[in-house]
Amino acid sequence: MDYDNRFEMIKYTEVNEIAFSISEFACQLSHIHHDMELDLVLEGAFLVRTNDELYEAGPGSILAFNPFKPHEFIGSGGACRVLTIYLRKRFCDRYFPVFRQLFFVYSRVMPEADGAMQEQLRQYLFQLGYHYYLEEFGFELQCYSDLNAVIYLLLRLMPYRIYDTNDRAAPNQYDARFQRVLCYIEENYRQKITLGEIARREQLSQSYLSHYIKKRLNMSFQEYVNILRFEYAVQLLVQTDKKLVDICMESGFSESKYFNKIFSRSYDMSPAQFRKLARGSWGKAVPDQARGSRVYLDRETCLGILRQYDTFCSSGDTKRTQP
Repeated sequence: MDYDNRFEMIKYTEVNEIAFSISEFACQLSHIHHDMELDLVLEGAFLVRTNDELYEAGPGSILAFNPFKPHEFIGSGGACRVLTIYLRKRFCDRYFPVFRQLFFVYSRVMPEADGAMQEQLRQYLFQLGYHYYLEEFGFELQCYSDLNAVIYLLLRLMPYRIYDTNDRAAPNQYDARFQRVLCYIEENYRQKITLGEIARREQLSQSYLSHYIKKRLNMSFQEYVNILRFEYAVQLLVQTDKKLVDICMESGFSESKYFNKIFSRSYDMSPAQFRKLARGSWGKAVPDQARGSRVYLDRETCLGILRQYDTFCSSGDTKRTQP
């Protein structure tokens, strides 16, 4: 099955390695991203299509997409509302490094999986989002705590495989070589990095590696490196007061002129305008035509939705009602 995959850039804010959103859409075009995606369907129903799966998701469905897993949401009529967590798999490197080599066999929690454990998982997803948006003092600690609980439950609800990064014969699209290449790029993209040096490390020809990366990511090596640099630069733009030229150098861009060009193409505004708009309004509801008219709801709307679910306790807000 062929895919015209779009690479989705995730917006990370206050909590490093975690991005949270509640969005509404009629459909979402096939896309990939280098983050892991967890979804909880709140309203509506839609077909989920990946390169090897096709199934229907409805209210209560829990989805988990490995990094670089193409997926598409096809609505069956009416708007769908989904709670989503994006996370970088390196978030638990210090205490559970094997997570980098772990991949789920399927992209959803099967309906027949333990019901009580599924409900517990949903509660943690709601709780994580609630603390993420409430932003009480120390909320980052609670978010990481909730995320660890989410991953722990997923490991008990979903079959998975662990690939050895030294095993050059590991199977399928998430093989060991692919992971080595991606990890090396992710760890070195902020400095000068070439396809040739990676090819030498893998004992491959440069032309073969170029084709290999293009086939897996549906984009060239340089395009992928630029996306990583761009994501990091945008993060610095919003979270720091650094000058644009310093942000470009720290992100790996050789000149600010090129960064300004791709920034204007992506956001239709200058970096300075974006910085001013983003502070205090990051995550506002904005339709994204390129992703199938997906609307990301703003903070207050998300909090209002999460308060409807009386599945967790918080000392910071007791005004919650039953759904």
